[in-house]
Amino acid sequence: MQLTKKKFINIKMKPILYILVPLTFYSCSGKVSSQADEEAVREIVLDFQDDFNEGSFLKAETYTTNDWIHIHPLGGMDIGREPVLRTVREVHQSFLKGITMTTDSMQVRFIKPDVALVIAYHTIDDYITPDNVKYVNQQQIKSYIIIKENNKWLMAFDHNTIVQRY
Repeated sequence: MQLTKKKFINIKMKPILYILVPLTFYSCSGKVSSQADEEAVREIVLDFQDDFNEGSFLKAETYTTNDWIHIHPLGGMDIGREPVLRTVREVHQSFLKGITMTTDSMQVRFIKPDVALVIAYHTIDDYITPDNVKYVNQQQIKSYIIIKENNKWLMAFDHNTIVQRY
């Protein structure tokens, strides 16, 4: 089968469009939430960072939704809190054991009063993946979607990407 430009867009570009279209609306959005909401959203990211650094993610139920979606930097995806926790606990007890993450910067945008998009830059300690690739002084850009359910902010989605240095 020959891959035409149209088929490429249909196959390869749809996931990107699912992200870019909401981002377009988000960037044009005039919706503003309170300073308390912004602080609560930031705290969710910092709670995730604390669990990342501790490694067992014991507090995840307090800051994530049941249907949490996690896309890790090597391209894998888990859907649902329990599958996500199985994956992150496994890697944090193996090649990421003892590795810490620090948040370098964080930008919060409210798409709706009860939906926030966070773009954060994190620095990760040096580590070696199971396929023997060494990552040194790595910076990651991470997107989070934080939603307000029953008057409580919770992480519904996170997508982690390794920043490429050219």
